[in-house]
Amino acid sequence: MVKYAIALLPCASANCASAQQANGVQTAPLLSSETLLQVAARGTIKAVPDRATLSTNVVSDGGSTEQARVRNAEVAQRLIAAARAAGVPEAAMRTEALRVGPRFKPDKDGDDTDVIIGYRA
Repeated sequence: MVKYAIALLPCASANCASAQQANGVQTAPLLSSETLLQVAARGTIKAVPDRATLSTNVVSDGGSTEQARVRNAEVAQRLIAAARAAGVPEAAMRTEALRVGPRFKPDKDGDDTDVIIGYRA
Protein backbone atom coordinates (compact mmCIF):
# COMPACT_ATOMS: atom_id res chain seq x y z
CA MET A 1 0.00 0.00 0.00
CA VAL A 2 1.31 3.43 -0.94
CA LYS A 3 0.49 6.45 1.22
CA TYR A 4 0.55 10.02 -0.02
CA ALA A 5 0.92 13.14 2.08
CA ILE A 6 0.69 16.74 0.95
CA ALA A 7 1.45 19.64 3.24
CA LEU A 8 0.08 23.08 2.42
CA LEU A 9 2.04 25.86 4.00
CA PRO A 10 0.53 29.34 3.92
CA CYS A 11 3.05 32.06 3.39
CA ALA A 12 3.20 35.78 3.02
CA SER A 13 4.17 37.06 -0.40
CA ALA A 14 7.51 38.45 0.78
CA ASN A 15 8.54 35.12 2.36
CA CYS A 16 7.39 33.09 -0.65
CA ALA A 17 9.29 35.28 -3.06
CA SER A 18 12.54 34.71 -1.18
CA ALA A 19 11.88 30.95 -0.99
CA GLN A 20 11.25 30.81 -4.72
CA GLN A 21 14.45 32.60 -5.53
CA ALA A 22 16.46 30.35 -3.20
CA ASN A 23 15.11 27.28 -5.04
CA GLY A 24 15.82 28.80 -8.44
CA VAL A 25 12.15 28.81 -9.44
CA GLN A 26 11.07 31.87 -11.39
CA THR A 27 7.37 32.61 -10.85
CA ALA A 28 5.19 35.66 -10.41
CA PRO A 29 4.99 36.98 -6.83
CA LEU A 30 2.10 35.61 -4.77
CA LEU A 31 -0.66 37.77 -3.44
CA SER A 32 -1.27 37.73 0.33
CA SER A 33 -4.46 35.68 -0.27
CA GLU A 34 -2.63 32.97 -2.27
CA THR A 35 -0.90 29.81 -1.04
CA LEU A 36 2.24 28.28 -2.53
CA LEU A 37 2.18 24.53 -3.16
CA GLN A 38 5.45 22.93 -4.24
CA VAL A 39 5.48 19.25 -5.16
CA ALA A 40 8.47 17.10 -5.97
CA ALA A 41 8.09 13.43 -6.86
CA ARG A 42 10.26 10.56 -7.94
CA GLY A 43 9.34 7.00 -8.71
CA THR A 44 11.05 3.80 -9.75
CA ILE A 45 9.48 0.60 -11.04
CA LYS A 46 11.48 -2.59 -11.41
CA ALA A 47 10.03 -5.70 -13.04
CA VAL A 48 11.09 -8.70 -15.03
CA PRO A 49 9.68 -8.44 -18.57
CA ASP A 50 7.23 -11.19 -19.43
CA ARG A 51 7.01 -10.51 -23.14
CA ALA A 52 9.35 -9.68 -26.01
CA THR A 53 8.74 -9.20 -29.71
CA LEU A 54 11.25 -10.19 -32.38
CA SER A 55 10.74 -9.60 -36.07
CA THR A 56 13.06 -10.99 -38.67
CA ASN A 57 13.25 -11.47 -42.43
CA VAL A 58 14.54 -14.33 -44.52
CA VAL A 59 15.68 -13.37 -48.02
CA SER A 60 16.66 -15.97 -50.62
CA ASP A 61 17.54 -15.74 -54.30
CA GLY A 62 16.96 -18.34 -57.01
CA GLY A 63 16.85 -18.81 -60.75
CA SER A 64 13.08 -19.35 -60.65
CA THR A 65 10.27 -18.35 -58.33
CA GLU A 66 10.01 -21.93 -57.05
CA GLN A 67 13.75 -22.17 -56.38
CA ALA A 68 13.75 -18.87 -54.45
CA ARG A 69 10.68 -19.96 -52.44
CA VAL A 70 12.14 -23.39 -51.56
CA ARG A 71 15.47 -21.88 -50.46
CA ASN A 72 13.58 -19.33 -48.39
CA ALA A 73 11.50 -22.05 -46.71
CA GLU A 74 14.65 -24.03 -45.82
CA VAL A 75 16.25 -21.05 -44.08
CA ALA A 76 12.97 -20.10 -42.38
CA GLN A 77 12.62 -23.66 -41.02
CA ARG A 78 16.10 -23.43 -39.45
CA LEU A 79 15.11 -20.11 -37.87
CA ILE A 80 11.88 -21.62 -36.51
CA ALA A 81 13.78 -24.62 -35.12
CA ALA A 82 16.20 -22.29 -33.31
CA ALA A 83 13.27 -20.36 -31.81
CA ARG A 84 11.67 -23.63 -30.62
CA ALA A 85 14.98 -24.72 -29.09
CA ALA A 86 15.11 -21.40 -27.23
CA GLY A 87 11.70 -22.16 -25.70
CA VAL A 88 9.42 -20.03 -27.87
CA PRO A 89 6.02 -21.76 -28.06
CA GLU A 90 4.63 -22.60 -31.50
CA ALA A 91 1.54 -20.46 -30.88
CA ALA A 92 3.74 -17.40 -30.46
CA MET A 93 5.33 -17.73 -33.92
CA ARG A 94 3.80 -16.70 -37.22
CA THR A 95 4.66 -15.81 -40.79
CA GLU A 96 3.26 -12.43 -41.67
CA ALA A 97 4.11 -12.25 -45.35
CA LEU A 98 5.78 -14.10 -48.20
CA ARG A 99 6.71 -12.16 -51.28
CA VAL A 100 8.39 -13.54 -54.38
CA GLY A 101 9.40 -11.18 -57.14
CA PRO A 102 11.87 -10.73 -59.97
CA ARG A 103 15.39 -9.36 -59.65
CA PHE A 104 16.41 -7.09 -62.49
CA LYS A 105 19.79 -6.55 -64.11
CA PRO A 106 21.18 -3.14 -63.14
CA ASP A 107 22.44 -0.76 -65.81
CA LYS A 108 25.77 1.09 -65.64
CA ASP A 109 24.22 3.70 -63.27
CA GLY A 110 22.88 1.02 -60.91
CA ASP A 111 19.25 1.49 -61.96
CA ASP A 112 17.14 -1.58 -62.77
CA THR A 113 16.61 -2.51 -66.40
CA ASP A 114 13.80 -4.70 -67.81
CA VAL A 115 16.08 -7.75 -67.90
CA ILE A 116 15.16 -10.35 -65.27
CA ILE A 117 18.23 -12.07 -63.80
CA GLY A 118 16.51 -14.17 -61.12
CA TYR A 119 13.93 -14.11 -58.38
CA ARG A 120 13.93 -13.18 -54.70
CA ALA A 121 11.70 -14.56 -51.94
